[in-house]
Amino acid sequence: MEPIKPTDILISSSHKTITYNPIPIILILANSLNLIGCIEVCYRVYYRKCRIGKHQSLFLDSKFSLYIAISNGLLSIMQIVDMILTSTNTIKPGVICDITGRFSPTFLTLNLLSVMTFAYLVYLKICKNIDLNQKTGKYDWKLWKLLFLISWVATIFGLNRYEPRSLWCSNQPKGEFIYLSNIIFIITVLFFTLIIYYKLKNSSTDHVRIIEKYVPIHPHIVRNSASYLLVFFLQWICVLIYNLSKIYESNDKLTKTYFAALLVIGVNFGGIGNAMVYIINEYRTHLIEENTNSLIDSFSIKTYGSLE
Repeated sequence: MEPIKPTDILISSSHKTITYNPIPIILILANSLNLIGCIEVCYRVYYRKCRIGKHQSLFLDSKFSLYIAISNGLLSIMQIVDMILTSTNTIKPGVICDITGRFSPTFLTLNLLSVMTFAYLVYLKICKNIDLNQKTGKYDWKLWKLLFLISWVATIFGLNRYEPRSLWCSNQPKGEFIYLSNIIFIITVLFFTLIIYYKLKNSSTDHVRIIEKYVPIHPHIVRNSASYLLVFFLQWICVLIYNLSKIYESNDKLTKTYFAALLVIGVNFGGIGNAMVYIINEYRTHLIEENTNSLIDSFSIKTYGSLE
């Protein structure tokens, strides 16, 4: 018996054609894991905030991860509602379906812009000792408002609007110009974010100690922030590869399925990867804090805690 080849996924006969399309299943699983990861990060950050007290500021790395979870979570919610509406066919076409279909690319672009923007704020605070909290407002709501407006305008012009999959409410303007615009837009954002990533990674410990006099920054916070950016790069490189593949259109259905799956995984990897990295960083940070406290306690006992 010969082994099953990938091309055997499509089975044709004289009576009917059976086509196996894994994209809807991948889309459902990826969005579900994405939303679970975003909720997990939000819960852990809220728990950490309750533990340190409401009068103390949240650490930069936790705040940065929270913002990534918010942007990915909003996208995931829109896509899940979108899937429910289009799979039931009870409301489509309708107002709710139009809202979810059009807000999905908006929140996708919001994720792209927000990570770069808030990474720059982290860089300013750590490397330049510049705090823009008063200018951006509590929870940086002024920046969120501006980034959402830019993302909405980008959606109107067709950026990051991808064609419907079996489970999709809104259509995308087609043409190589749209994909080329996406490529230029994504590469530009990734380029500036890459610069920020290297500046954070190359921040010296001595420089960080000087900043500690102003705000509690530690080397592991710099490392954690950089690790979230690494997940961001992996997420958007997948989307970038998909856009490149659309310029060189292939008629092979299996190849199209591979690239479509790459797009779905890439879009939702932000929330999943962010949650995984946050849990790892939280564990490492906990070990660092325990070791630091143990060292301080040991020093105190040897210096002041003995009468010998």
